[in-house]
Amino acid sequence: MAQLYVSAPNGALDKEYQSLAAFAKTEPLAPGASQTLELTFDFAALASFREADAAYVLESGEYILRLGSSSRSTVPVGVLRLEREIVVSRHTHICPLHLPLEELHARPYDFAPLPDGLPRLTIRPEAFETAVYTYGNLPACPDDERVRRAMRRLTAEEMTDIVVGAGMSAGKNRFQLPGSVGNTTSRFWDRGLANVALCDGPAGLRIQRRSTVDRSGKIKPVDPPFAFMNDLPGLVRKAALGNPERDPVIYQYATAFPVATALAQSWNTELLCQVGKAVYREMKEYGCTYWLAPGMNIHRNPLCGRNFEYYSEDPRLTGAMAAALTRGVQQEEGYYVTIKHFACNNQEENRTAVSSNVGERALREIYLRGFEEAVRAGGAKGVMTSYNRINGVYTPNSHDLCTKVLRQEWGFGGVVMTDWNSTMGGRASSAAALRAGNDLIMPGGSGYKREILQALRANLIDEADLRRCCGNVIRAILDSAVQKNCIDTPGGETP
Repeated sequence: MAQLYVSAPNGALDKEYQSLAAFAKTEPLAPGASQTLELTFDFAALASFREADAAYVLESGEYILRLGSSSRSTVPVGVLRLEREIVVSRHTHICPLHLPLEELHARPYDFAPLPDGLPRLTIRPEAFETAVYTYGNLPACPDDERVRRAMRRLTAEEMTDIVVGAGMSAGKNRFQLPGSVGNTTSRFWDRGLANVALCDGPAGLRIQRRSTVDRSGKIKPVDPPFAFMNDLPGLVRKAALGNPERDPVIYQYATAFPVATALAQSWNTELLCQVGKAVYREMKEYGCTYWLAPGMNIHRNPLCGRNFEYYSEDPRLTGAMAAALTRGVQQEEGYYVTIKHFACNNQEENRTAVSSNVGERALREIYLRGFEEAVRAGGAKGVMTSYNRINGVYTPNSHDLCTKVLRQEWGFGGVVMTDWNSTMGGRASSAAALRAGNDLIMPGGSGYKREILQALRANLIDEADLRRCCGNVIRAILDSAVQKNCIDTPGGETP
């Protein structure tokens, strides 16, 4: 196991003593055996965000490369020198603070003298080109003829049906996957648009292990899907659960993988890719389109109740693990991960109301960086916004997060969905979520639809917002494997 860290020069911006830049793992080695590893990293990725001008910059000076088997055992192995400051990218500000925030500041580090004879390399400033991000309005509909053709037939009420989930009850869905936690609508099945199932994670596919099918075709779980059902009166339990001695049984056993924290301790991206491939095979077997994983928030506090679902306190390790898992799951078109919880969901207590108050530099460099890697390097097709607020704004309602950062900076082209019931009374707004760029409201219900249509009639949101979100959902469905298997068959009608 080799880990490469970099100590940035003491400059105007506070820096950590060393930050992870790259890592690699050997094959299993016999005693006395060795293997040569190659560690590479993008020097521009070492840039720090300067809030004064909303830019990522590489400050001039010496960047010390440190190699070791962990962050506690590194030794200097080389020096990269940058003779002048480089502006890597220019942005607009996001998620402004709504309350005063006192941040901790580090003192300059006193680095020990470097050993003689270290390799030294001067980085040429002309090797860099500044990326400048622009933030105009997004198109009202994805650039896809199939989507435009389907959208021409839809009223505002029908588009609302598509952007709001169909609930958690399997009995309402044309395509049924017992144990899925949500579905898109089946209303347009006869028009050639399938419904797709969303299944929870994060340590493998969470679906119903045993279900029965009665004579009418109704599917019931054999094993209680929720713990509270064990305490229901006998007659209620009998009505809610299937009887395997009377009706045929559907078996859907899925693999339970180690939790994300344990997987990350392997420092093995190939292993994570293999786990993703295994999850993909089970998604394909059972008909799952969206796997609601991986969870990838930062281990900010050891008391966070969801830490086991998340990889690490280090954003680079988090991003590398999630990107590798994503590539494994999404190896075939039509199966999607859903990276979550976007973003700053770093506590469970009061997570539906708390505001995570954070400066823009920390937000970008720590809390968003892993998500960025999963999108840019992994190609994640789904994102789930979190319950909490960031600097006073609920994440589903944050145009800065859902549109500026995710789509306009990172180039995300998939579906953004809410966490379950995060836009119910007193929380985020379903209508404002669509305006912000959150495409799919989950798990769904008539109340969400009424709110959106009322906001539309009151001109609180534009029909263009609704069309854009609806188009993103339709495109994902049309690309899904379920669509191809259920609708794109001889005799089936396609949009």
